Amino acid sequence: MVLAQYYLLKKCLKALVLATPGFCLPMLLAHAGPLYDAYSRELIGFFGLLHMMGLWLPMIIYLSMPAVVAIGIGFTYFTALTDRELIVMQASRLSVGQLAVPGVIASVIAAILCAAMSLYTVPESMRQFAERIYVAEKNIRPASLRENAFSQLSPGVEVYIGARISADTVRNVILRIEGKDGARVISAQTATFMRADGRVYVVFENGHITSPPGDGSDPVAAGATRFRHYSYEIARVYTPEDVSERIWGFFERHIHQLLFPPTNVTGTERSAWLMEGLKRLIHPMLSIAYGLLALAIVFSLVTHLRQGYLKILGAGALTFGSLHTSYLVIMGLLSRETDFEHRMVLLFPVAVGLLSFAHLRLLDRQGGPRAAFRSSSRFEAAA
Repeated sequence: MVLAQYYLLKKCLKALVLATPGFCLPMLLAHAGPLYDAYSRELIGFFGLLHMMGLWLPMIIYLSMPAVVAIGIGFTYFTALTDRELIVMQASRLSVGQLAVPGVIASVIAAILCAAMSLYTVPESMRQFAERIYVAEKNIRPASLRENAFSQLSPGVEVYIGARISADTVRNVILRIEGKDGARVISAQTATFMRADGRVYVVFENGHITSPPGDGSDPVAAGATRFRHYSYEIARVYTPEDVSERIWGFFERHIHQLLFPPTNVTGTERSAWLMEGLKRLIHPMLSIAYGLLALAIVFSLVTHLRQGYLKILGAGALTFGSLHTSYLVIMGLLSRETDFEHRMVLLFPVAVGLLSFAHLRLLDRQGGPRAAFRSSSRFEAAA
């Protein structure tokens, strides 16, 4: 590999390193609405929010890596083109194929990273994410309850709070417990949430208990009874061991589980599983295919610089944008088709890569700019 190729490879890798966080972080912040809601309800702290975003980041990288490769490789070679660096390299008898090698190597490196994310990192990180968000939502805290409204604590148990005093204490609370014989209502001036022995208790102070008529099992069942302190168990403390596979979605499952779904998964749900599993293979392949596509677009425009930079950039963006948008639409439609041979979608990145490679080979055989430079090298400057 000559010095010019090392120079292009270094620029490609630098562009990918800068484009990956620049493209993925805005997507992460834009799609982190559930995390902001959990943080606002104090289900997780600030460092917990950062940790959850870190667990979500591999999924964002896996989904956006093909676009990152197209943008990074295309920007690198387009900049080299507008700075006339590619023209100089071609004048130094470097072919289109030789100049495209650094971009292909950078695309392969990005594809390896995408495959590592999609095949292993994403399922493991999303499992931890699902466990943490499940435990945070299940464990009841006063901060997770809405003020001046009824919130459901568990099936048949609702609570109303007027205001929060501290992290675990609320004021003007009403607890409504629906039973077989009717509803029991507990109202108090203040209430404190406590955890002990794996259970969540509410300790009421200065209130009343109104029980349904004829309920003789409770010592305070007759009508309304005033109390100074009263404790009631409302739930148990949840841990990651309580998380079941039933809450797992696509991203929490490995590729072999998606490509070979259980027998109880049928119809459109099975199609969705298969398409999600195939995406784990398609995205690394697309990273290489889109890298070749970006190279083909840039090298095909070498002889059209006089049209202006905006036209060149617009043509390349339109070509890639329409192709990737069509891919997303088709994948979304096929995820609902039950009679389609879903593995045929693997031909899409193969077709894009082969067409782009064939176009680069055609440009390499033509060798227009290099032939022009070589012919001009026979002339000598006048004395």
